This record gives sequence, C-alpha cells and structure tokens, in this order.
Amino acid sequence: GLSRLQQNSNTLKHEFGHTIQMKNMGLDGYMTNVFFHSITINLLDRLEKLPYDYHSYPWEAEADVYGGVERQMTNPLPDGTNVSLGDLIKLFFE
Repeated sequence: GLSRLQQNSNTLKHEFGHTIQMKNMGLDGYMTNVFFHSITINLLDRLEKLPYDYHSYPWEAEADVYGGVERQMTNPLPDGTNVSLGDLIKLFFE
C-alpha cells in the first residue's frame, strides 16, 4: 500500500510496527482498534482536518514504537486523550 515516494526507512519501519500490532491483537482486534482508525485519520490528514499530528494518535504512536521509529511532533495529541472512531468521523463534518 505504499507508493514509491513513501518508501523511506521510517515509513517502512512504521508499517512493520502495524504488522506487529496485527500479530498481537489478531485480525479482528486489529481491524477494530487500529485499521479503521488509521484509515480515518489518514483521510482527515489528507483533507487537512486532522487536529493533531498523525503519528501522535495512540495506534500510530504504538506502531512507531514497535517499528523503532523516533519522531519529533509539532502538535501532538494531548496525553490521556481518548479518541473514538465516532469522534474522528465527526471531524469530517466540521
């Protein structure tokens, strides 16, 4: 799912981290807790409606940790913020 422009080492490591998440959670858990959230914030980011850094969302930050990626973020999600899929979908309409 990566284009040639996206194939840098951090992107590949991050996507490998998602693979580890899927192995740990199983397919159903991964789809429910990571996949749909990740697709949603990706679309919001492309529409410039994502309020915080893409990789600061919990499932993305965890993929970075599993993949060994260290990032500097300019606008991270505040600690302890609980983000539901419903909350993310509402952002499309704001």
